[in-house]
Formats: sequence, C-alpha cells, structure tokens
Amino acid sequence: MNMGMPSSGPMIVESIRKLGLKPEDIKLMINGHAHIDHAGAFAFFKQQVGAQLAVMREDVAAMESGDRDDFKYANDFVYSGVKVDRVLRDGDTIRMAEVVLTAYYTPGHTRGATTWVMNIVVDGKPYVVVFPDWAGFNPGYRLVKDAIYPGIADDYRRTHHFLEMLKPNIWLAQHSEYYDLEGKRKRAQTEGVKAWIDPEGYRRFIAGKKRDFEDQVDLQMGVVKGSTK
Repeated sequence: MNMGMPSSGPMIVESIRKLGLKPEDIKLMINGHAHIDHAGAFAFFKQQVGAQLAVMREDVAAMESGDRDDFKYANDFVYSGVKVDRVLRDGDTIRMAEVVLTAYYTPGHTRGATTWVMNIVVDGKPYVVVFPDWAGFNPGYRLVKDAIYPGIADDYRRTHHFLEMLKPNIWLAQHSEYYDLEGKRKRAQTEGVKAWIDPEGYRRFIAGKKRDFEDQVDLQMGVVKGSTK
C-alpha cells in the first residue's frame, strides 16, 4: 500500500527481500491516493514483479497519467503513469487468504482518496485496523472561495464524518510520524500486539484534522474568531 517517490522503487524491492520475502510473490497492489509521494514507484514495481494494481475509480485517471493536470500541482509533480487493472468503488473488498480489506471512498486530498479497513485475528482476538486517507489538506488548497475543485469542502466534510464513525483498535497511516511507528515498534518487542492498540490516538488524529480543516475554511472565508458580527 503506497509506493513512495519514484526513486523509492528499488529500495522497496530490496527491503522486501531483506525481510526474507519475494517481491515476485506480490500479485496485487493497492494505494491511498495518487500523489507522487504515495504512487510514484508503482510503475517501476509493476514492471519488476508484474503485480496488478487496484485503484478507486476517481483516482484512476490520475494514476494512469502520472498525476498530470493535478487540480493543485498541475504538472509540477508528475511520475510514470501505470495501468490500473481493477477499478474500485466505495465498499469494494479484496481478500488475502483469511484477511478481507474494504476500500472506502474518502475524497478531498485527491478526488479518489481511499481509506482501507481490515479485520484481523491475533491469538484468537479480533481487531479492526484502519488506514485513514486522507483527512488533511495541503498548503494552497482553496476550499471555499474559488474552490480548487467543485465540491471539495463537501467532500472533506463527508470524509471527516465517515472517519469519525470508524472505531479501530489499530490505525496506521502513510506518514509514520502520525501514529508513532518507531515508538510502537519498540514497545511491541515486549508488549506484542497491545503496543499497536490506540483507539484514542486515532480519535485525536481525526479530530485534529477536522479542526484544522474548519479553521482553514473560516480563514478563507474571512471569519474572525470571537466576532459576534
């Protein structure tokens, strides 16, 4: 899930081999959204191992064009486009042995940003795992006046509401600093899966992204905090 910048392709392949796994065994790739820092290496990886790619319908055009004509970045951050083999729609599922991943349409950051939810069982206990994408906005996103794309503010609000309704035991994100990957990995050496359980951290993360969004909307609308006029 998510392949990083174009230059990260060889590093990902090598990292998989260091784990004692074979990149060639990967048959299907999924992602969160079509920006270069999340999708730039898909073309390389697909060429190397022949895996198919599944992408939310609204991000297919961006993925196959290498994110050309992006609604914010135009052609500043393009990459090698990659053919999408399976077009996903909200609620579609992907099964891997006993694990089922469900793709949810959570637009805003891109037109087809996708949140993944899966259920796992560890030592006989069930856990809900969420990969939220994407509650945040990038600098320069026009959300209301002369909106960067029609309906973006409504998309964000629907996404925030949906993400608020999720109640994961474990959550992971595309940027590891959001959920303290290093800290949790260290704790997991002694605590096991318990180190990853963090429903309150997820709640705070989504609440913070929602608050930042509404503050930015107020700023763009010229609302003065505390004013009664």
